Amino acid sequence: MTTASGEIRRAMEDVLWKKVTGASMAPTLRDGDEVLLAPVSTLPAPGDVVAARRPGGVVLHRVVRSSTSAVVMRGDACLEEDPPLHPRNVLLRAVSLRRNGRTLPIPAAPTRLHRALSRLTRLLARLRGAPGRRSTARRSSSTSTDAG
Repeated sequence: MTTASGEIRRAMEDVLWKKVTGASMAPTLRDGDEVLLAPVSTLPAPGDVVAARRPGGVVLHRVVRSSTSAVVMRGDACLEEDPPLHPRNVLLRAVSLRRNGRTLPIPAAPTRLHRALSRLTRLLARLRGAPGRRSTARRSSSTSTDAG
């Protein structure tokens, strides 16, 4: 037998879990993963993964730096930072990841060495013309949620 509060809690969880689309946050977030989004109550810190309103929709990227006047983000697979946006455009913070039925914490940002090795791997694959391989690096793409 379930309680009404348990049903309400589960319904709220279903609303807050949103599906990820796109590859700009790979390998941290993969297309089809789900993220648990929570309201942002403070200025996002560098390293936070947030959903923000940008022209064209809502994107889910990692905060690079923030101040009371601007937040700069970048997808983990992106080579360039997103244009700065006002902090009021940061809507939600990703607090958990659900992949293959398992709930996990949001992984830390890739290190500079990891980024450099990933770029080198993608470059070598392109130079070799590796069939079936597609680079996940994006100059200015975005990972979004199906939130709207």
